[in-house]
Amino acid sequence: MHVLGTAGHVDHGKSALVYALSGTDPDRLPEEKERGLTIELGFASFETDAGPLGIVDVPGHERFVKTMIAGAGGIDIVMFVVAADDGWMPQSQEHLEILRLLDVDAGLIVLSKVDLVEAAWLEMVTADIRAKTKGTFLADAPIVHTDAIHGVGIDELKSKLAELQRSTARKKDIGRARLAVDRVFTMTGQGTVVTGTLRDGSFERDQTIHLFPGAQTARIRSLQMHGSSMDRAQPGSRVAANLAGLGRHELHRGFWLFTEPALPLPRYVGVEIEILNDVPFLLKHRMPMLVIFGTTEASSRLILPDSKPLVAGSKTVAQIELLDAVAARFGDTFVVRLPSPQITVGGGRFLDPSAFRYGRKHSTEWQRLRDLAHADAAGWVAAAVTRSRVVSTDSLYPFFSGSASQFEDVLKHGAEDDQWLLAAGRLIDLTWWKAQLREIEEAVQAFHSSHPSMVGPASAELFADVPEAIHAKLLTDLESYHVRAVGPALCHQSHRAGLTPGQKTLADTWRAIYKKSPFAGPSRSTLLDEAPEARATLEFLLKSGELCELKDGIILRTEDFDKAIRVAVHAIRKDGSITVGAFRELIGTTRKYALPILDRCDRMGYTKRNEDQRVLGPRADELAQKSLS
Repeated sequence: MHVLGTAGHVDHGKSALVYALSGTDPDRLPEEKERGLTIELGFASFETDAGPLGIVDVPGHERFVKTMIAGAGGIDIVMFVVAADDGWMPQSQEHLEILRLLDVDAGLIVLSKVDLVEAAWLEMVTADIRAKTKGTFLADAPIVHTDAIHGVGIDELKSKLAELQRSTARKKDIGRARLAVDRVFTMTGQGTVVTGTLRDGSFERDQTIHLFPGAQTARIRSLQMHGSSMDRAQPGSRVAANLAGLGRHELHRGFWLFTEPALPLPRYVGVEIEILNDVPFLLKHRMPMLVIFGTTEASSRLILPDSKPLVAGSKTVAQIELLDAVAARFGDTFVVRLPSPQITVGGGRFLDPSAFRYGRKHSTEWQRLRDLAHADAAGWVAAAVTRSRVVSTDSLYPFFSGSASQFEDVLKHGAEDDQWLLAAGRLIDLTWWKAQLREIEEAVQAFHSSHPSMVGPASAELFADVPEAIHAKLLTDLESYHVRAVGPALCHQSHRAGLTPGQKTLADTWRAIYKKSPFAGPSRSTLLDEAPEARATLEFLLKSGELCELKDGIILRTEDFDKAIRVAVHAIRKDGSITVGAFRELIGTTRKYALPILDRCDRMGYTKRNEDQRVLGPRADELAQKSLS
């Protein structure tokens, strides 16, 4: 079903035309009937030769322009009404501009109340309408003369609307339905009911939907379209959804219903913005604004590229600082009004969720927004990957304006075209990725040159700029650069860790010392004071396993430590336990060395402390029970 929306100045006969077409009075409120003035959105439907046509009747008074915008956001065709006796009026112009900003591109013009004017006046008003709509989507639209009270021109109007139905594409179903709530009420025995125009997908009875703002869900108990129950509502339909699990106070106009969880835009969002030609003042940097998207009204501020004010008729990229929650997709249109004076000043399109506020120095970011103004959703994905270098697909999908399958196609084609890699749910900019691999390889080689005795630099240090989720991918791809992980370090395949001649001489000296005094050798601090190359030499001997380090910097040959473990376990097996003093005497050392050895044995599970004794630990049986002679 297509949706027809009315537009035009107050008291130009929009509601009367709706009644003449459908037999339904769209003004349902007592105040509206008493004052003869549309205040809230009204709804009706009727059949043409081309099929059913839903109607959204909007108020024409300047005080209710925000309500008009809420109603116009989901229409396919506009019935633009101008009263013959008044002619073109201020809200005629404002409504036309709003429709243009919302990308409405199909409609006709109705010249109402033609019975009140003479032919010459009618001809003059018609010429003025053509002049006012020149260059707009209504420039060549048919103009139908009507007198709704007496039914004049109504049949012709229906015929012209049917032609528009046939030539206007229906709303696309991309499987990602959303509905801007324009009315909330309760029905006895039914509970909460919301209405709105469905876009981008279908609603089904018993389906779970997600509310925005917030994280609540609800079940669609039943669906109606213009009073008729249905199991499934198609995109473009005027829908009333009865929601189970929600109270009337939990939502209002401005909320949205989604079939997928929605993410709010960040505080700063990149946009393309257009200022209307008749705005009588400059729009300044940081100026407060109201961004109206669907039925949502979001307080915001305008962030301009060079802080220079915008003049009437200008079009540029900008950022909007959102002070209220908005969930939109790439290319979604919005209208901008000022909170005071309450006038429409322009509108635009959402281009990009921004990570931060751009200033004058961020020329690259501003240029990227200018490029996005001419891009499609696939171009936005590519720009997001280039900007972020690594970005999760889950963060991109909510702002993508196509279907899930189209999103997958974009990811696939970008990978095939070598724009990015797809790994661990992330898109990785390929140019940046290759540069990372080269830089890491060069850093590893440089480390080997400076520290030939060491295995290599710590991978954690070189991976610091890469998200942890893709470290595994990084290690895999580094293999093609002949770099591999060796424990916590990275090592080039051509590197063989070894000691320099000076370090080898120092190591031989230490070996002799530890061989002569296996349990009374120098500690770490003593060794490091011996020579400039002592640290690198010690680290090599420790990492190679030739030496081991215990508590308090005690250094032993690994073979001596292993012998000490066997001595302790053998003694405990023989006597049932051993003290520190007894162990010290067995290996011929002091308490300074004996206690760190037993502490390490405890941690390894070969022994276990029991007050001032050591007994066998859970791993003692792993040691071969052999003679220690």
